[in-house]
Amino acid sequence: MNYATLFNDDDQTSFIVLHLLTDSDSGTVSRAELTEKLDLTRYQLDKCFDNLNNDLSLVAGEAPSYVDETIQGVWHVNNVTADMLQRIQLQYLYRATKYVILEYQFFYSTLSGKTAFAEANHLSRSSFYSGERALAKLLKKENFYAPTSLIEDPEFTIRLHLFQLYYTLFNDIDDPFPDLDELVTQLLAAYHRCFNRALAPTQEIKLSFFLKVWLKRLGNQGHLTEDTITTPVTDETAIDFLGQVQQLLGDTYVVSQQELDYVYYFLLSQALVDPKNDHVLADTFPLAKRLTDDFIKSLSGGRIIVSRDNLNWAELRNSLFSVHMQYTSFYIEPTTFTDPSKTTFFRDLYPAFDIVITRFITNLVHSHLVPVNGNGQVNLYFSYMFSLINSVPPEAVVDRVHIFVDFSQGCLYSSYVKKSLNAFDNANLVLETQLTDDVDIYISDFHSKKVTAPQVVWQDPPTPNDWSNLADMILERKHSKLKQLSHIEEES
Repeated sequence: MNYATLFNDDDQTSFIVLHLLTDSDSGTVSRAELTEKLDLTRYQLDKCFDNLNNDLSLVAGEAPSYVDETIQGVWHVNNVTADMLQRIQLQYLYRATKYVILEYQFFYSTLSGKTAFAEANHLSRSSFYSGERALAKLLKKENFYAPTSLIEDPEFTIRLHLFQLYYTLFNDIDDPFPDLDELVTQLLAAYHRCFNRALAPTQEIKLSFFLKVWLKRLGNQGHLTEDTITTPVTDETAIDFLGQVQQLLGDTYVVSQQELDYVYYFLLSQALVDPKNDHVLADTFPLAKRLTDDFIKSLSGGRIIVSRDNLNWAELRNSLFSVHMQYTSFYIEPTTFTDPSKTTFFRDLYPAFDIVITRFITNLVHSHLVPVNGNGQVNLYFSYMFSLINSVPPEAVVDRVHIFVDFSQGCLYSSYVKKSLNAFDNANLVLETQLTDDVDIYISDFHSKKVTAPQVVWQDPPTPNDWSNLADMILERKHSKLKQLSHIEEES
């Protein structure tokens, strides 16, 4: 969901302009460009300029943050960080009429009348009702009620999309629903007590936000109608924790076994618990298992992997399953690792992995097994890439580059260069101990007629430019190998 669509009109404009400025390499955008892209009048531009500077003053740090127009007709942004963008985004949400009505509709509609709620939030009745119609239209347009996981329960979908909203917009900037802080602290203490594990800050925030949205929906009579877990929970530690949850909530909330299973389902999906039985995860997340099997089959069945015995298949399977488990259950629309231009670095450095990943994502999109949008595709690309980098050693991949180092000055010089080559750790290099036909690049201080491989001659300690040229040669050899492989596949 595009959360900026919840903002009031002026704030939507300010938010778009601010992103245009911060996304620009120069931090500038012309009035003419803004007029063309946003269809704004001169008056609206002047108003936006003033609004932006007022908003930036609210979130600025020690150094002032502002937009100037020292060059006539060109706006320039100064000292705006990613953290400030998040804070401004949250300010816009707080003062959005549609957000107030969203909270009423999903969290307070059974607890308060519309008139009383509108007055408490300084809205007139007419503003409330017109905002209600606008919100309904927006949620329909944004497919808010359309399932984005295997579980099609309407309540599950509502909770998931609300969780996405709060986790994305509030994440460590502010805590939503402070009235639940004490209870959630008790629930987190029960978690730590039972599972005896520390949570990273991002994990604790995620669990806290999940619990708050869950409790708010329960308090507004939002209940599940479909099971999230089809087999009873048998893990004794989990049963103990869920029992403590029920005890803590018993006086205030009606918590069925179905709701407790829902909490456990979330813990499993986020790897916040370690089930003693490996079959639990496969049975609970069957599509994640299927996608993982398909990826492994795609990788092992092609020509990319040339040394299967050197690959830790179990580690790779676990990593991929974790990716698919989250993607097919409590998937949060990514806001980081979503820039497609940043994939170029990995495409150049790991072309073999890029081929496997790109093919798999393309097939996944066509399969319609799970919704995969633009940001989702890029985020999946990075997840798959990191899984492969972490689990597949250089010697197992077809695009590995074999290098033989042979300096006439002896082992001391050769060892120095070899140690420096270890800085190319991510380039799938194999340092050979003897000259063979497998060698792709020969590095020495003299040219040798006996060597048929491309040669790099360094008669002095290599400069940064020398290393850069070597890196280019390594990338060229990797891509050359993959081109040869593609020709073989086309002919076979």
